Amino acid sequence: MDSISVKDMKVPGAVEISPGRLSVLEGIGSKAPKEYSFPLRFEIAAILICRQGEVRLVLNDHPITFRSNELLFINPDSVLEQFENKSGNCDITLIMIAEAERFRSVVIDRQLWDMMLYLRKKPLIRLGKEEHELSEAYKKLIELLQSQKKQPYSDQVFSALTDVFLFQMLNIVSSKNSSTSRTLDSVPGQGLFFRFLDVLKQGKGQIRSVEEMAARLCVTPKYLARIVKANSGMTPSEWMDEYTMRAAIHELRHSKNPIKDIAQTLGFPNPSSFGTFFRKHGGLSPAVYRQKNI
Repeated sequence: MDSISVKDMKVPGAVEISPGRLSVLEGIGSKAPKEYSFPLRFEIAAILICRQGEVRLVLNDHPITFRSNELLFINPDSVLEQFENKSGNCDITLIMIAEAERFRSVVIDRQLWDMMLYLRKKPLIRLGKEEHELSEAYKKLIELLQSQKKQPYSDQVFSALTDVFLFQMLNIVSSKNSSTSRTLDSVPGQGLFFRFLDVLKQGKGQIRSVEEMAARLCVTPKYLARIVKANSGMTPSEWMDEYTMRAAIHELRHSKNPIKDIAQTLGFPNPSSFGTFFRKHGGLSPAVYRQKNI
């Protein structure tokens, strides 16, 4: 299966910004059918904006007709199964919000999972005139920043703009439908999923066993895995690994604790197994990561 990842968002002649920042890719309407094979998996969180024409597509098993002045929100791990340019003159812009890991971090920290679940089920938003103009203004700002020479705080500017852009888009979604607030019984298993996230957050990366998590929630590991996968597209193990990585990164960057103590705190039997885990998910050893981020 092909995928759209950070590397696809590189803009010729643009300043090289840290991976996963906001970026714009024009001409998706004509490129997608020619340059990609389907099904196509998104490894990024992104927004498609249709400025002209009409496209029929299938996203996460749901058929969608995507028309002018509409916004399509794409969560990480979404699968685009079909893309048919019906009008022949389609003009679509793709705005990458963030790579999957950073996006999920923002969602978790801001407790936005209710909104993300809503958008996964209803990703198509009709834009009014002011909303369309606002999205165009953000697009132009992102393109302008991309074209400038990198400054000492360019990464921080893009990081802050990522949050601003995301929340502005969520404002648009909220204004369209008041039912996006958390309703635990609105989706089967959603209440358990949110309790799962709450326990993960309280565990601070120290819960590393699906069996332990299931016992805390008074359900079987198999049932927990099914509910978590259905609600988020990720397995419980993937969620726990992500929380453990975030906790490890925080300790490595903001504490002076020895790596062996960090490994013990996070439930690893020894520093070697912690190092193997960290290299698998972070690409570097804990020691090298700490050295580069002091």
